This record gives sequence, structure tokens and C-alpha cells, in this order.
Amino acid sequence: MDNQQALPRGLRNNNPLNIRRSADTFQGELQYNPDPDFKLFRTADWGYRAAFCILRTYLLHNGLKTVSEVINRWCPDATAGQYIKAVCLLTGFSSTTVLSFSDKDQMIKLVAAMSEVENGRKANIYDVRWGYYMSLHGGSRRQLEGKTQDPFL
Repeated sequence: MDNQQALPRGLRNNNPLNIRRSADTFQGELQYNPDPDFKLFRTADWGYRAAFCILRTYLLHNGLKTVSEVINRWCPDATAGQYIKAVCLLTGFSSTTVLSFSDKDQMIKLVAAMSEVENGRKANIYDVRWGYYMSLHGGSRRQLEGKTQDPFL
């Protein structure tokens, strides 16, 4: 087995939150995708960007407010309760913590924890941060790197 096959599916697909295939298309999504169930992205930061875009929609347009509401929408099956507990343990949030998309630290912490639950290993926080930044400003990491000294201050 090669190193790529040893990775969890979400990491192999550069889709750390395991976004399911749908008619929605995201920047950085690859059109050729042999995975029948999940989207495939060019790089992990593009996968995180897509996840942040979905979460922004949940919070700003669908009226979801809390960790529990967001995760129940993200994972609407029997494992949602376990998912919520794991995310709360990893973040220190309660299930009733009210989320704000504009709270950079809170969102990055949430998505890093969700990625860890999805893949069974810690998220690359650098990729998570770039995904958040890309979701706010558009463009790729390479395009944005030249526009700012440190986008995370």
C-alpha cells in the first residue's frame, strides 16, 4: 500500500470534512473524480475553503446558530450525537455555543476539530487557516500569499 492509500479518504481527496458529491461546484474542486461519494479538491486548503463556504451558508443564511445545530445539519445521521461530543471535547465549546462566522479563531477551531473527527488525525492548522482566509477573500493561496504579510493576525 502506498502512502496516499494509507491516508484517510478525506485527506486522500483533499476534502478533510468529507463534503459529499452534489450539483454544487466549489472553487478548487476537480472535475475528474473517481470517488463515487465525496468531492475531490486540488489541495487541502481548497477543501477547507469549501467547508467554510458551506458553514457560512449555514450560519448566515440558514439560521443555524449553535455547534449542535451546525453539526446536526453536517452529519444528519445516528452518529451526530457522538460527532457533537467529540467536537466539543476537542474545541472546549459546549453544544449550545453560539457560532459567529466572523470569529476567525472560533471558526478555525471548529473546522480543525471537525476535520479531526472526520479523519481520525489532527488537522494541518496551516491549511485550515488558509481555507478560512480563502473563503473570505477569494482566490488561491498562491494568489493571496503575495497580498499580505500574515493573513492570520
